Formats: sequence, C-alpha cells, structure tokens
Amino acid sequence: MKPSQELIDDIYRERIERARRTPMEEKMFDGLKLFADACEWARVGLRARFPNESEEQIEYRLRAQLDRLKAIEPNAWTIIPTSEASLML
Repeated sequence: MKPSQELIDDIYRERIERARRTPMEEKMFDGLKLFADACEWARVGLRARFPNESEEQIEYRLRAQLDRLKAIEPNAWTIIPTSEASLML
C-alpha cells in the first residue's frame, strides 16, 4: 500500500519542525559524527582497494582525497558563523 501524499507531506513537515527545534550544538555534533563516519567508510574502501598498505598509508590516502575534494569545492569546507547557520533552517 502506497502512502498518501498527505501523509508524506506531514512526515516531511514534522522532520523540518524537528530540525528547527534541534539546538545548534546538537546539529554541529551530528555533523561531526557524520563526517567521522564518512571518513571511516572511506578508510574501509581504501583498505579494500589497497589491502597491503599500512594504516599510515591508508590515512595518507584519505587525507589526499580530502585535499582533492577541498580543491574541487573550496566553499563546502567553509565554516558558517552560528548567526548565519541559524538562518539556513
């Protein structure tokens, strides 16, 4: 059974309202945790691709990938002041 558009809209609205109620400190912590998780998954992928490399070499490769991402999209790594970040929601 497919959910109605009304139910989908209600769920979406609730998610938005919950995000707006979440304190900025919690959002920042969640962002850091998501980044740490993403880095760990990237390490897992690198270990699969390069099984004979040491942890130091894997970490070097991860940092090199992050540096390439920063070069491609420098604004994605910009810290937004709290006053501006609160306006984004």
